[in-house]
Amino acid sequence: MPIGDVESHRQPVEVQAGKISEPEPAPDSQSAVFELEAAEDELAKTHLEIAHQFFQMGDFEGAADMTRLVHDNPDASAQQKEAAQQLNQECT
Repeated sequence: MPIGDVESHRQPVEVQAGKISEPEPAPDSQSAVFELEAAEDELAKTHLEIAHQFFQMGDFEGAADMTRLVHDNPDASAQQKEAAQQLNQECT
């Protein structure tokens, strides 16, 4: 199927006993969600998880160190950097 083939994504709406059945959304409409999830850097994700573990144990210095690693990671997403900044503020 060509990428620009919009007609192939159209699905008929079924009407049964007075009920309207909406078609399933085209896969392309859900791809934005997957792209956002894929945009997260795995290393930053791991550093955030470790930072939260340090924080829960009361090791605020260790948590702050891990949040700095996320902040300094050029591949970390904006959401990951924001989460690291929020946790770092809680550590001080």
